[in-house]
Amino acid sequence: MKSHRHGEPPSDRAWPQQCSGAESSGAESSGIESSGVAAAASGAEHTSDAIALVFSRAAIRVCIAWTIGFVVLTAAWFTIGQTVMDQTVMDQTVMEQTTIESPTVKTTISSFPANFTDQWSKMILISIASGLVSFAALLPGWVIGKSVANDKSVLTGTATIGVSAALAIRFTGTVALFVACRYHFGVHGLASVAFLVIAWYVLLTMVEVQQLAKGLTALDQPPNA
Repeated sequence: MKSHRHGEPPSDRAWPQQCSGAESSGAESSGIESSGVAAAASGAEHTSDAIALVFSRAAIRVCIAWTIGFVVLTAAWFTIGQTVMDQTVMDQTVMEQTTIESPTVKTTISSFPANFTDQWSKMILISIASGLVSFAALLPGWVIGKSVANDKSVLTGTATIGVSAALAIRFTGTVALFVACRYHFGVHGLASVAFLVIAWYVLLTMVEVQQLAKGLTALDQPPNA
């Protein structure tokens, strides 16, 4: 029998065995990589951002409703203000023509621009604060709805917590806004302040609840429905 000397390359019979071992080790490493990718994909399938997406869409709809409401309110406000201003000018003209000296009418006429500006400032402040309360109400649902477990019971529980937090924050924020306005502006013009606060609360809450109900109901539907 011939033996290999020290330093001589192995015979040709050893090469197929080495190549076979390399191929088997490469197949094992490829299998490990494939199983890792499959595990990662499986982990991604077990989480969902559907709840956060529903709250994001609700925030967009609330923003659109706030913009439309602010434009309509501004147009109505200036229309009413212009009408009252024209009527005030007519009263002033009649007073000058009849030469009636009425301190009360003069005071009303001179104070109308200042009162109108003051009421306009209140409307802007209340409108912006109501919009901020709306976004603050939807924020917890968006935060806790990101990457939750893709399980029906978990999604339902998360949606319930998000909606409950939104309604609680909206109600508390609206009450706090009214109290702050009453403290800052006093009892003068309290009726207009209450009207604006309640009007924004009803409008934005209606849009928010409708959009959340629509989005969360769609999550309960089966994929093939």
